[in-house]
Amino acid sequence: MKTLRNISLVFTLGIGLMACEKNDPIANQGSLTGNVTPFNLLAQMPDAKVNDTLALRSVCWAVNDDIKEISLFYSGIKFKKYSLKLVMVADGEPVTLSAEHKPDTIKIERTLIKSFPEEGTSLNLYYQTIENAYVIEHPFIVPADFTLSNLSGNAVVDEMSDKTFRFMLAQLSLQMNRSMVLMLFPSAPANCFEFDDQGFYTGNLTLAGFTYVQENMTREMLIEYLSEASVEDTTTGTIESVATLSVTNAGATSLRNFKILE
Repeated sequence: MKTLRNISLVFTLGIGLMACEKNDPIANQGSLTGNVTPFNLLAQMPDAKVNDTLALRSVCWAVNDDIKEISLFYSGIKFKKYSLKLVMVADGEPVTLSAEHKPDTIKIERTLIKSFPEEGTSLNLYYQTIENAYVIEHPFIVPADFTLSNLSGNAVVDEMSDKTFRFMLAQLSLQMNRSMVLMLFPSAPANCFEFDDQGFYTGNLTLAGFTYVQENMTREMLIEYLSEASVEDTTTGTIESVATLSVTNAGATSLRNFKILE
């Protein structure tokens, strides 16, 4: 019985020691990450219009409390879909030609919003006890870089990049015939047009004819026959928070995207 009582006592003491062991989640986090990078979490933000103010909030901490700097950046990307319709006359009848290009991708370059702490100050100014972390809160006004294209008609053609314009011409030229090309280029060379076995024009264009239209048709010529033109602009912004450690310069990045509204 004495032996059983001793075993029971040892077991009880063991349970007591386990219950008294310190629960230190930060230390545990350190063992998981190896103290290599800080923790960094940027709050989600709503979709917004240009000139709206977004409240940015980033929460950061490191196991060794050695964060040197927290920086906020913005960037973005635009996807533009262009649509055109021309009305031309072929053999006395109006014919509608159409072309579409999607997407035309335009990057909004990564730009610094602000770095913390400000010169001559300490990051401790941003420490919040309730969070047990550094909390960066900063207003961000959505800049004009994100302005949506709201164009129609001739302005759409004028806005197109040269690459996009040539792409549209390639589609339009494939829908043209001899009558249309001569309307645009009365002195177009004969090799632009297809002949049949008896030496008569078929009305179709040759490869040389398609190329001739694509290389010689100008924006002004296209606008003369333009009936409809539109551009759909889908723009997404990205906010980036970067927390950097003092000694190793290792960092942690948190990204959040938001859509630009009309």
